[in-house]
Amino acid sequence: MTRTRLAGWAYALCWAAGLMVVAGPPTDQPSKSQVRDYLAEHAGAAVVQSSLVHLLAAMCLLVVLRAVAQRLDGLPAARLLLPLGVGAVAVSLAQWSVLVVVCATAGHLGGGAAASMLGTIGLLDTVKLVLLGLVVGSTVPGQRIRQAPGWFRSFSVVLAILLPVSGSAFIVHSPVLYDALYLSLPLLIAWVCVAAHHPFAGDGDSTEPSVARRPQPSRLPQ
Repeated sequence: MTRTRLAGWAYALCWAAGLMVVAGPPTDQPSKSQVRDYLAEHAGAAVVQSSLVHLLAAMCLLVVLRAVAQRLDGLPAARLLLPLGVGAVAVSLAQWSVLVVVCATAGHLGGGAAASMLGTIGLLDTVKLVLLGLVVGSTVPGQRIRQAPGWFRSFSVVLAILLPVSGSAFIVHSPVLYDALYLSLPLLIAWVCVAAHHPFAGDGDSTEPSVARRPQPSRLPQ
């Protein structure tokens, strides 16, 4: 199994493990003081969860996107793929950093400050989902040229639209957008796993583009 495929599976496992580490606050609409008290009480678990879904998962995603960019190298839209992917990973690392600071200082923060910092993590999620939507969308033209399956191209188009739309749930609080947000995560995980396994993503173990080997002329006896 190649490094890219391992990274795809690791991405899915990081998210699965992270979602099982800690549950949310006890109420659907906690007060600011409840948010602060919850973080102070579950600081360790919250940091572990964030390390899985924001730190390790981001590193795995970068490995997969690097391999996809390598395979699509030279195609116009694909030139944006890696910079956008690096941007999304950077935002994810910023989310992890903010969460660590909040958890480390939750016992000394006011309820409003803790809730505000969590709100910052949500706004960063909006930015990240927009970037990830652009990442997925940038692969679509190259998928056709590299002969990816038609269903995967259609899936990528739908996901490229769904990700930024679902990200707006952190700004426009709507049940429909929250449903889209919950749907977008498993679809993104599925996309990453398929992209890591499909040949159009390359094998990720070589930094050189694949070049067809020229046939050697046969040697004739003199």
